[in-house]
Amino acid sequence: MRLFKTIGVISLLKAGSLLPTSEKVLDAALDKSSHETEVQIRNTINSLVTRKIIVYRQFVEEYRIWGGSDFDFDGALEKTREDLQQSFDLTSALDRLVKSRPMFARRHSFETGTNRIFRTKLVEATVLLKMQDSDFALLPHQNQCDGVIIYSIPSTVQELDMLKHWVAKISDSRVIIVIPREPLGLHHLALDLSSLRELQQNWPELAEDIVAIKEIAGRVESTEDYLYENLSNVIEPDTQLSTYYWRGKPQGIKDSRSLNVLLSDICNELFSATPIIKNELVNRELLSTTVVSAVKKIIERLLANNHDPKLGFIGNGPEISILKIVLENNKLFNKGSDGLWYLSAPTKNTPYNVGNVWMEIEHFIQSSRSSALTFDGLYEKLTSLPYGLRKGIISLLIWITLIYFRSTVSLYENGTYIKEWTIELFDKFVRMPKSFSLRQLIFSHESGDFILKLNAKIPNASKIRKKDGGIPLNRFLFNLFDWYGTLSVYTKNTSRLSKESDEFLRVLLTVTDPIEFIFNNIPNSLGLDITQKVINNSGEDEQRRYFKRYARKFGVIIKEIDESYDRLIEELVGFTSHRFGSLDSVTSLRKMFHSIDSETIEYVSDTEAKAFLLRAKLPQTNDALWIESVTSVLTGQAPKYWEDKDVEDYKIKVSNVVMALNQARRSQYAYASLENGQKQRMKRIIIEEQGQRILEDFYYARDFNSDIDEKSRNILHLIEKEYSDISPRSKKILVARILELLNLGNDDE
Repeated sequence: MRLFKTIGVISLLKAGSLLPTSEKVLDAALDKSSHETEVQIRNTINSLVTRKIIVYRQFVEEYRIWGGSDFDFDGALEKTREDLQQSFDLTSALDRLVKSRPMFARRHSFETGTNRIFRTKLVEATVLLKMQDSDFALLPHQNQCDGVIIYSIPSTVQELDMLKHWVAKISDSRVIIVIPREPLGLHHLALDLSSLRELQQNWPELAEDIVAIKEIAGRVESTEDYLYENLSNVIEPDTQLSTYYWRGKPQGIKDSRSLNVLLSDICNELFSATPIIKNELVNRELLSTTVVSAVKKIIERLLANNHDPKLGFIGNGPEISILKIVLENNKLFNKGSDGLWYLSAPTKNTPYNVGNVWMEIEHFIQSSRSSALTFDGLYEKLTSLPYGLRKGIISLLIWITLIYFRSTVSLYENGTYIKEWTIELFDKFVRMPKSFSLRQLIFSHESGDFILKLNAKIPNASKIRKKDGGIPLNRFLFNLFDWYGTLSVYTKNTSRLSKESDEFLRVLLTVTDPIEFIFNNIPNSLGLDITQKVINNSGEDEQRRYFKRYARKFGVIIKEIDESYDRLIEELVGFTSHRFGSLDSVTSLRKMFHSIDSETIEYVSDTEAKAFLLRAKLPQTNDALWIESVTSVLTGQAPKYWEDKDVEDYKIKVSNVVMALNQARRSQYAYASLENGQKQRMKRIIIEEQGQRILEDFYYARDFNSDIDEKSRNILHLIEKEYSDISPRSKKILVARILELLNLGNDDE
């Protein structure tokens, strides 16, 4: 009974491998003082095991009280061991069984803001001895870390000696190799634990046996404790039972503190060019949704050329701290002499190593002059030594630099030129940088001068300044596409343009390569030979004449397209003026509509015509807004959004308005004629021919002002003076004929 109680009490303590219920511990607990006592203890143990009151866990050499189960643990464990033994690999087993505990270069991480992680791996000696420097070079990338600490697991003294000779040849700077002072016999222990876990997870017989489940869990826990205790000799620096090697030399690690110092010293040397960015929100591998949104806000305002302090941000959002730490502290966003804030390139006084990264990105841009480059190589370089940047910060730094060089840089997505840089584009770039490529396009000498001449033909184009000794093509393209963005929908869709203009707009919308666009597509649309053909087959004089014709025809096409909407407005004003008998100008047309009597408009029965006339009488300070507002009444939208068919629809509806207005005047005149005792305010003029009315017009008393009266008398005086020989009746016929001629082309019905 004493033996049974002793096993139970020790088990309750849960001391694991520190106090196992082994024979030695039980002997000590039961005060083995003589040979007879020892024999008695052994006989009692054997009796209890035989009677299945206690069970012996051979893999950890301890006894446990048996809860009672028919499951054959020893037989099942032996069978599982035999199955696993055939393909058992200690290194792979330790990867599965032992949770990897990464280590951090704390001092380096604190000083730079970049967390440097060293992954830990347990590797069997026989595997290590086959590895060379080239094998270790891939480990940081494969394990997504900055360095690797490899704990070697030798099983014999011979393997241990071989490791000590082998490690002197390993010079990889990102790998630390740890060799224990004594062999570690972990093969059988790892195999036992693998077998127990296999039983625990995959044996259906255990599913409904609560006692067996509890027993197997206890065996797994005990074996894990025993395995970790053995491993502590190699993985815990405080035990001083292992030697740490870096670049083939022992490092004298005595405790955890000295190991942390070593990790930081290694990172300081390897990542000497890493920028100091102490902002854990953005200086990491993966950004949170909130931080992604903050970064996008910064890029969006930089793309919009925001020159406000702090880019106009207020409050304490993450975008404020990222802007301050990444841009302002690194002197990348500075106040200019004009009081505005601008992106700035680093100088020799730029702190915190940011200049190194900027120069690397700038070198990448300059290397793309001959052909487009994908961003794969740049990402790889910035994540590698000596930078070691995290992907979360790389996209931000790349785009800050790209925006600064925007006038010289062309971006491509899957090989297609990107006309406009937007925040949506940045978002796609962050998610799929491999889809994008870049090319720097700068022209010098004759080609540069030619680009300037083309740019001069674009209305309101910003001036192109020289960059790196040449003219950046991208600035011209930005101006061209900005101009296209100002065109009305009508201009972009009308078929009233010339064939050359139609073709030019088509190629403008289908640009895939800027070089081909400038020197092949545009010349073709203008009816010219492609540029390369002229250069290859012509002399300098002919080439000069070619480029002169090119620039001239380019200007003609741009002018025709740019003035297309203005021509439409002129056409609408002219037609409307003609139908309403006004002079051909917006001012005269507005004056004419303003003179229409409001009472007359009340007699208009057509609701659309009435709305048109009321809108036309409204005051508008801007003539262009007025004509767009008035014409939109009859078509439902302003002319800038029209299609060609809307022009003809408008003309038909304007004629209907004229007829509706005249009908209203007839009704008003008829109603006024019936009013007894009131002076007639309206006058009506009718000319008929064979019963067909060829002229009808109405006038109000207010129409006959002093100016009209004076001019009328002047005309009458002129007729009497010039034609004094004709009768009064002939003079009346003369005036009637003049009215007919004035009315020609203005048939209201």
